[in-house]
Amino acid sequence: MKKPYKEFSLDKVIKEIDIKEELPSNTKILLETMGLLRSSKSNIRDIKERILLDESLTFFILKTANSAYYGAVQEISTLSHAITFLGYSNLRTILMTYFTKNLLNKIKDPKLQLNQWRHSIFVAFASRIFSNDYDICDPEEGYIAGLLHDIGKALLIKEFQERYMSVIEKTNALKNPSVENEKEIFGYTHLEVGYLLAKAWKMSKTITYGILYHHNPKIVKSETKLPAIISLYDKLASEKGYSLYAPRKENIEEELEILSIGESEAERKMYEIQEEIDEFIKLYG
Repeated sequence: MKKPYKEFSLDKVIKEIDIKEELPSNTKILLETMGLLRSSKSNIRDIKERILLDESLTFFILKTANSAYYGAVQEISTLSHAITFLGYSNLRTILMTYFTKNLLNKIKDPKLQLNQWRHSIFVAFASRIFSNDYDICDPEEGYIAGLLHDIGKALLIKEFQERYMSVIEKTNALKNPSVENEKEIFGYTHLEVGYLLAKAWKMSKTITYGILYHHNPKIVKSETKLPAIISLYDKLASEKGYSLYAPRKENIEEELEILSIGESEAERKMYEIQEEIDEFIKLYG
């Protein structure tokens, strides 16, 4: 299989970043809970007991369940009630949102942190809606892949903020893909870093492909069109200013061709979810 940007430089990433050290301390709880949510043999008590091992995660789920976004009509005060109310699918996306937000919170610059968070949420929502409406893949996988597509970038900013500012400046000046400037400055890109995180988090092949190939979706278009969805809304998010970079007009012809849709249809989907995205960002900061 042909790989974009010459060869992925996994060895160089591994030498510079200890992926295991970068995982949240409660990653084990995440993986165990996700496993229980996927198992037909698990029950609400098993899931509740696993989540209760993490006090901040418990609070996060209760806060989410009681938010206007999820439309609770009465106060939800117990984790069992929250799990029943939200359902397993929503709970899985909330878990990944929690861990993604925690990782992004480690970025020291509040502006960079907020811009990357808004970008991730924008792409996550768009990927979920598009995946569902066009039967591309499981909407939940679409959401998680969209949420995590730039998780490698967040980690690079956290570890090497000054070097990454050079990437941002160069991308704005040259108006070229950020991965080209990452490759020049780091010797690897956020794609490799994101891939290694996805593997450590035991994400599915579909989600991993969404992360690894969202800058070159044609490579895997015969296997999955999810990278094309992520690429499309990654670019449209940037046009709207949901990005680390200055807004600019992007070429989306390749993505539209892979997905067999028109530009007006892609933009209509984007505007349909705008209010929902803004409400979600308010909820999680």
